[in-house]
Amino acid sequence: MGGFWWAPKILGAHVPYDSGLYGAALFLFIGWISINLHHYFIDSVIWRRDNPHVRRLLFSVPAP
Repeated sequence: MGGFWWAPKILGAHVPYDSGLYGAALFLFIGWISINLHHYFIDSVIWRRDNPHVRRLLFSVPAP
């Protein structure tokens, strides 16, 4: 869990950006948003796969 804090701090210290425009925690924000979006999409795929009705509609091979 330490990487969620030290990686954005290192990036914020070494990558130049306008902190007046974006704030002091730009890379922390980017990291957390990326993780949340990733989990949102992964959870939606898992839910679709585990629901038999939705699985039948989405993942079945259509007849020619």
